[in-house]
Amino acid sequence: IASEFTTHVEPLSLLMLSGRIRGRDTRSTIPAADSNQPPALVSNESTGYQPTVEVFFRNGLRLRADAVIDRGDGERNGNFTERTADRYTATLDFAFRLPGANAARRRPLRTSLFASSYRQDECLLQAGNAECITISDIRRSELSLTLDTDIVGAVTGGFFVQYILQEYRHLDRKTSTLSLNLQMQVPLSSIGGL
Repeated sequence: IASEFTTHVEPLSLLMLSGRIRGRDTRSTIPAADSNQPPALVSNESTGYQPTVEVFFRNGLRLRADAVIDRGDGERNGNFTERTADRYTATLDFAFRLPGANAARRRPLRTSLFASSYRQDECLLQAGNAECITISDIRRSELSLTLDTDIVGAVTGGFFVQYILQEYRHLDRKTSTLSLNLQMQVPLSSIGGL
């Protein structure tokens, strides 16, 4: 199921709302190796929601936010598993002109900010037990910043920084990564004009 809504509201130039809903249910039986034993029942059920909002402002700023929310459970041989997975992302894009004496020749600095958060939990409820035991607990967070501008002619340069934190809490393990990147793009067709 999917839907979308669009409207114009001051000081916005455009507001877009959309969403999806997904559901899946599978069931099957597996014959037992011993004909005197009942067959094993295997079932999996999941539901997912994906809302999105996108906002365009009249000053050129753009904001987009997404979410993916997933819930599921399964059964096998009388044991149950429960799973939750949530992912949230947001992107903010905007541009402003760099300082300079000649306003007409000031170059725009294009900026993009990105943030995301992810969490997945899974637990096992064994037959005869009242407590659902955690078997997986994963978290991931990300922040990034991208800057780029025109240098001369068709030549552009940019800077990118990204930080990622990843946690495997069921293993008591955590890793973090910081990335920095400088880049320049020079079209071959513009080399002769430099």
